[in-house]
Parts: sequence; C-alpha cells; structure tokens
Amino acid sequence: EADIQEWLQPILGDYGINVQSSESCLVTDNHVDNFRGAGINLDGLTGVLVSGNMIKNCGDTSINFSAINIALYESTQDVCVEGNTLIIDSDYPHYGAGCAAIACNVASGKTVKNISITNNKITNPNDHGITANGDGSNTITNIDISLNTINGTGDSTFFQRNPIICSDLENFTINGNIMYQPVRGIQIVDSDKGTFAENVIRGTNTLLDLYKITGTTNLTIRNNEVDNPYTDEVDPD
Repeated sequence: EADIQEWLQPILGDYGINVQSSESCLVTDNHVDNFRGAGINLDGLTGVLVSGNMIKNCGDTSINFSAINIALYESTQDVCVEGNTLIIDSDYPHYGAGCAAIACNVASGKTVKNISITNNKITNPNDHGITANGDGSNTITNIDISLNTINGTGDSTFFQRNPIICSDLENFTINGNIMYQPVRGIQIVDSDKGTFAENVIRGTNTLLDLYKITGTTNLTIRNNEVDNPYTDEVDPD
C-alpha cells in the first residue's frame, strides 16, 4: 500500500496533456487531475483550441508551471483557451508564488501572438489567476483576456496575488472579467494599444492595487467596477 501511495504522488515536471509539434489541434472535454508540470502544456504550438476541459490540482509554483501553460520557452501563436474549469483544492501542496492558473509568457527572442483566453472559470488559483508577460524586448501581440471568472474561496493561503497581471502587451483586450475574493487587483505594465473595460472585483478584502496601470500607452479604460470591500456581517444588536 505504501508503494502504491508513493506512485500516486505527482512528480516534478510531469504533464497531464503535453501537445508537441502539432498544428490545428483540438484539446477538448478532458479531465486532468494532479499533474505538477502542467495540466495542459501548449508551449511552442501553432493553431490550438483548448476548450471545455476540467483541470484540477495541477501546476507547481516551484518550477513556474501553471495548470494551463500556453507559452514559456518557445514561440507560440494562434492559441485559444476558452470555456475551461480550473480548480485548486485547499490542501494542494504545490501552490505559492511563481505561476498562475493560466500563463502565457515570452522567452527572449521568441514570438507569442494571437492568443485568446476567454470564458474560463478559475477557483483558488495557486498564485495569480491569469498572467501574460513579455520580457521587455519582446511583446505579446494580439491577446484577448475576456469574460473569465476568477474566484478565491476566502482561504488565507490562496489567491494572495493578482487575478490578472500583464506586461509588455501590444494590441490587447482585457474585458468583462469578474473576480471574487482576491487580495490584489488587475495589473497592466508597459503595454500599448489596449482596451480595459467592464471588469468587476466583487466581495473582496482587497487593499492594494485594485486596478494598477503603469507605463502603458494608447489605452481605453471604461466601465470598470469595484464593489464595496468585503466585511463580516455584524449583528446590530
């Protein structure tokens, strides 16, 4: 029994679904549970739709791998991640600073473009909810992060960073995302030509950086909302 239990433990760097050297690929309606490397890894691909998957207890912040990893080391383009459900249980041991539920990052000298991250439901992200980051000299071009729901459960060990954090984007849309119980807010840094609209932070105890936008040009900001900070109900009697 002890040997079986050890075999069932997720190992460092494993993947649930690791798509390699494929174009025009559809990854849909899978249930992936307990993979530390990533639930779904798309790094280096062109023309992939990831839709309707359940990703549970995947990713490991110690190696900077997310539950769905769009790009990290290689050029990646024409990828759509939509309608997926991502959940981290409160006893999952591999959370912490360093990655997101869904991550798209540009490595030096690589190209990442035409990325869509929409209509996903994220509960208890193990660090950030969604990240999209260039490296200063390389931007992510043509990216849409819209209509995602990112939810913390109030557990003080989870969701301690930003629901959405971005840098070095060009031609981007961050619209209609709803965030519950984050400790921080959306952050956009050093980006150009974007729309930031109709995002909502609700029922939150957020104290810092609700909508923090720095070094960003040609940006339209409209109809964003922050509800009253969350407080415990008090009996008036």
